[in-house]
Amino acid sequence: MAGAEVEIQRSLGRVSTYLAIALIGVVTGIFLMKVDAFEHLNEFTRQYEDWEFDEILLAALASMFILLSVTIFRMRREMKARRLEVSRADNLSHYDQLTGLPNRHFFREELDRRISEARRQDHFLAVIMLDIHGLKSVNDLYGYEAGDRYLQ
Repeated sequence: MAGAEVEIQRSLGRVSTYLAIALIGVVTGIFLMKVDAFEHLNEFTRQYEDWEFDEILLAALASMFILLSVTIFRMRREMKARRLEVSRADNLSHYDQLTGLPNRHFFREELDRRISEARRQDHFLAVIMLDIHGLKSVNDLYGYEAGDRYLQ
């Protein structure tokens, strides 16, 4: 399972890099169209006619670098938050929130995986089930809060 998670994270990293590059291009294009970049550059060159073209280009590139850096930083922060939410959702779907133990869904997935692995490797597999007797009686007599404490 860990190998699959690592591969998913690598894939997400590659996809996020491509998305970041595409988004930067789109944002830059939209920004340049919205602010009418040619007119601003033309006005800027008229105001600073004594500047050399390489100085103007350097200022423009520095501005673009700052804009791109801020955009990438925000995107990385958002992606980290999304990965954390996916991890939390995965945890909620596979573990009991009261006890922290794996739930039936997780058990079924893991059992299927182990059965497949045992078949591939021509091994035996044993499953031991434990049942908590009397939990219903505890819940009925003392309430669910007492039953929760009993489980913990």
